[in-house]
Amino acid sequence: MKVVDRHLIGRDEELRTLVRLLETPERLPWVAVIVGEAGIGKTTLWLAACEAAEERGYRLISCRPAETETHFSFAGLADLIGDVLEEALPELPGPQQQALAQALLLADHDGNSVDEHRVAVAFLSTLRAIASARSLVVAVDDVDWLDAPSLAVLRFTLARLHDEPVGALVASRDRIPDWLHRTGSPLVEIDVGPLGLRALHELLHARLGAPFARPALVRLWETSGGNPFYALELARALERRGGRIGPGDALTLPDNLEQLVDERLASVGRSARKVTGVVALLAEPTARLVEAALGPASERVWGAKISVLPANRR
Repeated sequence: MKVVDRHLIGRDEELRTLVRLLETPERLPWVAVIVGEAGIGKTTLWLAACEAAEERGYRLISCRPAETETHFSFAGLADLIGDVLEEALPELPGPQQQALAQALLLADHDGNSVDEHRVAVAFLSTLRAIASARSLVVAVDDVDWLDAPSLAVLRFTLARLHDEPVGALVASRDRIPDWLHRTGSPLVEIDVGPLGLRALHELLHARLGAPFARPALVRLWETSGGNPFYALELARALERRGGRIGPGDALTLPDNLEQLVDERLASVGRSARKVTGVVALLAEPTARLVEAALGPASERVWGAKISVLPANRR
């Protein structure tokens, strides 16, 4: 079996493992966990597996929680079933419909707190209803950042799948969460390790459009530990220093990630560092909040055309 994905470099074997799962529906239900450190490429592999699931006829529901959203109750649940709610809700008993509607802010709570047990039962019923027509994959990236109520619902549901055609595809940082060992479904771990030297060279060439002489490549690989995100940042740092990447060129790289961050902050100027500090302190940074925090200095900061916020946060 040959698996080719234009987004992946150096992860052929990991993707093959996931595709083998997807191509044996008789093994459902199962739980596949993609594990690795920050920046190692878990999300890229997770996205490729989601795409492979849809290509093979699975229904996919997914969510990508963020650290800043962990205090929003049922945010992950809303992302998971938002697109299928209209289809599934009529199939549920009245109390379960009401519980989901309240959890997802589609109905008033009437002064009462949301019954998490009812919500969990309703989510399980929703998955069973969807999967009765078509095999289903429930995909959660960065499960570590899932809000507590959504996590409780997911744990409850995965522990109660028996012969339903439902697979769970989860990405987790550093280790498999203990609760996933207790779901009762077969558990498959996909350990995403460092890229090899050849794969890292291919990645850097694809992203930066320049060939790397072997001494530069080896230095980048050793300093980054084979972590693709860190290697790209180090290569960009070398470019910012005006360093060329070719035979005989001097290799001046930050010795570690802390030095890399310090260098990046030092290069943006005092005004931008103020903005960066404010953004780091805000759970949900927006241009309006940053301007309010900076006060009279905000006009000078924005007037300098400093861009530190992603477009979706402005």
